[in-house]
Amino acid sequence: MDETIPAPSRATDPPRVIIMPAPLSEANPDERYEERSLLGEGGMGTVLLCRDSRVGRDVAIKKIRGGNEALPSTIERFVREARVQGQLEHPAVVPVYDLGCTAKSEPFFTMRRVRGVTLEDVLAHLQAGDPETTAKFGRHRLLAAFVQLCLALHYAHVRGVLHRDLKPANVMFGDFGEVYVLDWGLARMADEPESAPNDQLGDSAPPFAEASHAQTLDGDVFGTPGYMAPEQARGEHSALDERADVYALGAILFEILTFEQLHRGDTIAELLASTLRGEVHPVSESLRTHGAPPELEATCLSAIALNRDERQRTAALLHNEIQRYLEGDRDTERRRTLADEHATEAEAAVERALGARGTLDDRGAAMRAAGRALVLDPEHERAARAMLRLLAEPPRELPPEARSRMDNAVEASTRVMARRGTIAYIAWIATAPVTLLMGVRNWSGYLATMALLVGAAVFSALRARPGGFQRLALPLAFACGSAALTLSAFVLGPFILGPSVGVAHTMMYALLPGRRWRAIVLASGSAAMVGTPGRRWRAIVLASGSAAMVGPWVAERAGWLPPRR
Repeated sequence: MDETIPAPSRATDPPRVIIMPAPLSEANPDERYEERSLLGEGGMGTVLLCRDSRVGRDVAIKKIRGGNEALPSTIERFVREARVQGQLEHPAVVPVYDLGCTAKSEPFFTMRRVRGVTLEDVLAHLQAGDPETTAKFGRHRLLAAFVQLCLALHYAHVRGVLHRDLKPANVMFGDFGEVYVLDWGLARMADEPESAPNDQLGDSAPPFAEASHAQTLDGDVFGTPGYMAPEQARGEHSALDERADVYALGAILFEILTFEQLHRGDTIAELLASTLRGEVHPVSESLRTHGAPPELEATCLSAIALNRDERQRTAALLHNEIQRYLEGDRDTERRRTLADEHATEAEAAVERALGARGTLDDRGAAMRAAGRALVLDPEHERAARAMLRLLAEPPRELPPEARSRMDNAVEASTRVMARRGTIAYIAWIATAPVTLLMGVRNWSGYLATMALLVGAAVFSALRARPGGFQRLALPLAFACGSAALTLSAFVLGPFILGPSVGVAHTMMYALLPGRRWRAIVLASGSAAMVGTPGRRWRAIVLASGSAAMVGPWVAERAGWLPPRR
């Protein structure tokens, strides 16, 4: 991965921080600095608010605990902190103004008095749901501050300094948008040997079990449990590099995204054990639960990898990944907001569409709204559920376009069948010479049958052509054909042509697509009926056709007709 912020070349490298013994000038700070109040206390010293009478400004003065009675190693580390912090001339590092010792040989140094709130306090208020903090410190602002933090650490790393104690308590937001990295007391030069003086503080290290979770640990293991890298927790000082601070940055990023600590435990020993084993509570699940974008999830998981070779190599790389997200964050958040709006619209339209009075317009509106939401956010769950409901429950009526296409297909099929019916009726009429040769005893029935066949052929031909008379042509053709079939039984007997022709005639009409019929007069009586499309029409056709075939035989058996031989 290329770095957006390249490591400075040798020609542009800032000078490395140099720590070398130098005498401290003795002065009386009481003559220049007027103490006013206590600002804070740390493991090694206290910080007081003072008035610099010479310059006329408020400053913070840090004094070592125990004064000149402190251990020499503690004094050395105190002076070392002042010199490291003073040489890191970066906007995110509090500048050091003065370094010296009092007439009693008690070291002190002064620095800018910063006003603001620590990231630790901000996260605690966000976790508690404080409305004012939530309105002021949104995710975008916290991530923007985080990238400044990454750049400050990258600057320190380029100058050869490792912080080794990064945590939310050591990050401060200024009142005017500033971001500060505090407490460089555990800073170490990256190329220092393992036996550096500030790594061997002997009796000054408090026991793990007695220290609070947020207290910096001295001695063989330096840092804050829950934030220090695994190699740092193992005391591998000579192996530490920028990736140790990257791990701490990853732990801070996780806390920014979830308001939860990366490692959990009731004691420091449990936190250290969790760090060394690489055991964290489900990171991915927690990140997703709190709505962390996938790209930030991947960045965080990489930064807190147990194997340091799997982490970002530098803080600049971590900065670049977050910065790329922030550059598209406004668009991403806007898309999500719009997707939420469309999903809400889709859900309301789905309820209307699937309700008792739902219409195709409601269904179309729901489909369009859900589609817009999924285009903006393909993984939007509510929009996907709305779309699934629409697809799982078919509409009560066909859309106009589908209905029009279906009607056109039905009309084309009906015309084809009408043309075939016309041919069939003409073929039936063509059998007239054969029946004449067989002999005709009932000329009235014979002539009526031929007339009905001609009528059926004419009506069927009219139905096969576009134009008027469409609604009644097919029912009249069927009625004439059925009546002709019935009369033919009086002329020729019920078993001469009736069964075969009746089956063909009935099946031809039964296979037609359903149409709406208002009134159909059937043969063998004036039976009026109202037809509807589909199964009802086919059932009527089958019943009528069967009656046309079976009726004459039943009449003959009942003695209503003379027997035919």
